Amino acid sequence: MRLAVLFVALVLPDAHQLAKSFEKHYRSIRTLRAVFLQSYQAGPGELQVESGVAYFRRPGQMRWEYEAPEKKIFVLDGRTAWLYTPGERVVRRAPIRNMQDWRMPLALLAGHADLKHLCGVLTRVPSQGGPGTEASYAELLCMPNADTAAQFRDALIVLDRDGRLVRVVVHQAGDVTTEIRFAAWQENLPLPASLFRFTPPPGVSVVSWQAVP
Repeated sequence: MRLAVLFVALVLPDAHQLAKSFEKHYRSIRTLRAVFLQSYQAGPGELQVESGVAYFRRPGQMRWEYEAPEKKIFVLDGRTAWLYTPGERVVRRAPIRNMQDWRMPLALLAGHADLKHLCGVLTRVPSQGGPGTEASYAELLCMPNADTAAQFRDALIVLDRDGRLVRVVVHQAGDVTTEIRFAAWQENLPLPASLFRFTPPPGVSVVSWQAVP
């Protein structure tokens, strides 16, 4: 049994190799689309679950279209972050440099895809799926660096065997946990630039904010 564990430890890629695989996979991709399932919980509070479609485009742009249980749009246009919830008739806006939102680290999918810009320490951890799942999925624990410490406390990053992102669990200050699962990735789609711009609808109030719940 000990020999088997040692053998697995020797043949499985380490955190450095996995980071390289992740970066290599996303380096040449210009656009991405995926469906997502997001859960959010603050302490012992009620678990909130949302779903929708996310789009990413270089350089540093993304769009999250929430479809259930409530429609809303989160857009990062490269300089400004926007959140619009039609039911509230309010648009929240903030410069990227002021944002402390959990989605910001995921902008690396539309940037340089360099985990060193996100993580001060990156280590491989045992798969939560149990023995045997290491061959299909790899789990990395990311501790923030000085530049990203305000955005999250730590993050679990789960990759598939091709280096694609399939799951992220982000822990923030105040015992806040956000988990997001990605599926049905599509790469290098002809996404229009207009998809990553946002113009507030007429009659809607625009307010400033620093973080999005």
